[in-house]
Amino acid sequence: MRCDVSVTSANIPREVNGVRVGTIAYGAFLGCTSLTSVTIPDGVVEIPDGAFDSCTSLTSITIPDSVTSIGNYAFENCTSLTNITIPGSVTNIGGYAFAYCTNLANIIIPDSVTKIGEEAFSGCTNLTDIYYIGTKEEWDNVNIAAEISENVVIHYQNSNPSPDPKPDPDPKPDPDLKPNPGPDSGSSGSEDNDSEHGWWEERDTVDRRAASNNASDNGRTGVGSVNRLTQEAVRKAGQAASASVRMSNVNTIGRDALQAANKAAGDKPLVFHFDQTKKGVVESRLYINPAVIPEQGEKKLSLKVTLNEKSIKNTFEKYYDNEIQTVTFAQKGGFGGPVEVAAQLDLSRMNPKTLYFYHYDSKTNSFYQMSNTRYFVDVNGYLHIQGITNTDSLIVTDRPMQKR
Repeated sequence: MRCDVSVTSANIPREVNGVRVGTIAYGAFLGCTSLTSVTIPDGVVEIPDGAFDSCTSLTSITIPDSVTSIGNYAFENCTSLTNITIPGSVTNIGGYAFAYCTNLANIIIPDSVTKIGEEAFSGCTNLTDIYYIGTKEEWDNVNIAAEISENVVIHYQNSNPSPDPKPDPDPKPDPDLKPNPGPDSGSSGSEDNDSEHGWWEERDTVDRRAASNNASDNGRTGVGSVNRLTQEAVRKAGQAASASVRMSNVNTIGRDALQAANKAAGDKPLVFHFDQTKKGVVESRLYINPAVIPEQGEKKLSLKVTLNEKSIKNTFEKYYDNEIQTVTFAQKGGFGGPVEVAAQLDLSRMNPKTLYFYHYDSKTNSFYQMSNTRYFVDVNGYLHIQGITNTDSLIVTDRPMQKR
């Protein structure tokens, strides 16, 4: 079977003819050079040999917790992958699994892994960090056939520390975490930026005033109501390039409502603006394009965004000598497609043109630098962050993390 090279995204179904999908065919996406993102549903237990071999444009893949094995050559020559998180269900990483992923900068490996095949990271010329969610002693017991470059730093979680009679109530991020190269290395930004720091042209400005149609008050999140709002938005958009539906203080929305809205919009590109407001002022806005949200997945999507959650902000400020702002999503693990957020953050003590973004995973108490993050600050002072695929908490600062 030859790959359709025009395919740019793939959402593997959870079921086919009522039968749960448990695996992917050998070499299923081999040579899909235009494929940029893939969502694998819960229930798939294996990523087989060569499944995504030579998907040279692949930048994002979501691996569910049901996967236990990553086969030989599974992601070989995926030259656009910059980081990947292996879930805690995986026990085996096959030979050449990530070989020649030349832009792979870091990888998170759980302590469930017992075997790493030969040449698993061969030719990963930009790989600098492996974050092992376990102790050094546990890592030493992993059957590792692969040779790991001496330039790669392996970070471990603390090994059985002595009991503290007054334990710190806040979790401490891995003290051995080494930040990835910063903007000067080109880890942020893109071809159309007007600087190499990820700064890009302004696309939308958040009106500080809350929308008059408050969807949480009027209950307009059902399929029928969202359809009507969409049709009205398309009508008002007229000849404009796209239409938008704005809602305030909506905590959840059904996946079916988003899919129905996408169909109701027809050929008109549609974006939902989900605002979180306080005292009539917009604090954050979540932008969701329903066309990129897969049909499969949990029925309800959480929309709430919290700024500067106290426990997270205090933890980072306690151990790192950086100015910190945080954005936390109620939807964990992502929406299945990229989203954008605009947040009213205090950047007065930061250089907004040299921002660094880190993803913090509260479950593993670990964080890593996000690469190629595109952002801007609009005229009303809202920081817009685009292309977010892995949601939990975002840490915003203006320089690499520096320990106190």
